[in-house]
Amino acid sequence: MTVQLLNQQLEVAPAVDDVARWDRFVENAPNGHHAQSSRWAAVKAHLGWKATRVYVERDGEIVAGAQILKCPIAIFGNVGYVPKGAVFKRYDERTAAELLAKIHVAARAKRVRMLIIQPADNEHAFADFLQRNNFAPSTLRAIPIGTTRLDLTQPLDTIMANMKSKTRYNIRLAGRKGVTVRMGDSADLPLFHTMLQATAERQGFSDYSLAYFEEMDRQFSPRGQMKLFVAEHEGEPLSVLLAIPFGKTVLFKKGGWSGKGSKLHPNEAMHWAAIQWAKENGYRIYDFEGLDEETVRRIMSDDPPPSNEISSVTRFKLGFGGDVTLNPSPYEYVYNGAVRWAYRQLYPRLKASERLQVVANLFNRG
Repeated sequence: MTVQLLNQQLEVAPAVDDVARWDRFVENAPNGHHAQSSRWAAVKAHLGWKATRVYVERDGEIVAGAQILKCPIAIFGNVGYVPKGAVFKRYDERTAAELLAKIHVAARAKRVRMLIIQPADNEHAFADFLQRNNFAPSTLRAIPIGTTRLDLTQPLDTIMANMKSKTRYNIRLAGRKGVTVRMGDSADLPLFHTMLQATAERQGFSDYSLAYFEEMDRQFSPRGQMKLFVAEHEGEPLSVLLAIPFGKTVLFKKGGWSGKGSKLHPNEAMHWAAIQWAKENGYRIYDFEGLDEETVRRIMSDDPPPSNEISSVTRFKLGFGGDVTLNPSPYEYVYNGAVRWAYRQLYPRLKASERLQVVANLFNRG
């Protein structure tokens, strides 16, 4: 099915009541994700993003929708981004076509020059639909597509048994060595940020400011949708984990380690505590998000790389077992036809240019 753009009345959700209705829809949808919630839009507003929500109704009920984040980028113009969307109560192409038409109308109204849509987890049918409607696969990776997910409906003994033997050993060793894990709160955010920065320096990347995570805390914690786990030894904090419980999934969002106590294995203990908490509180999936894409592709093709060729972060996460999978890749659409042609022809050669690198850097930061 190919979308025909029509003159339509957009159903945008600016009012508090409509926003609450939108969030209920996202939280209850099978593929709902926190990145499509109004609270995530509020967090991203601190980085200059502005949100528009469009949706499709049937008999007064929202059945599909998308939150579009827009940000102006110097020289390039307005870029629109739909992270982990669109959201469907139940996917079908008629609804997808109606929703995509509304997305296009909203994007044009906001003078978006490029739109990037990263479909929700497991929404491969929508990804195929986008390709049939002139969206091209994008090399930009706002949210990593490789992950491993633990099925929390299994007994804890089974989850533990499915881990790599070294991971099981390290979890038990941490317990014998006296590592404890407590639930953190807002007062632990500076500690979390300090450890995150230390981790970023060791691994050669940069991360957000403390103010960014404080805003995330203000938005998500009152609804129980942000949790901190702090691993300690003899009262000294060693590592901190930030998780987002949303829908039926607990997502590992960020982790920071002081660099101390490596032989105590606080990181393994911390994740194990988070996994147990998630299961005890009725969640069905623990998602590690952020595995190296090429490693995942090779694992899924039954050609796993040798352990010494896998990044330390990916190797650590794989140690917990789970279902290794690739979520749909992002897709991009450039609204000016001539620019779209030139962009698709020239992008591979211009990837390192400053203008396009600005776009890539922005989207790679989530």
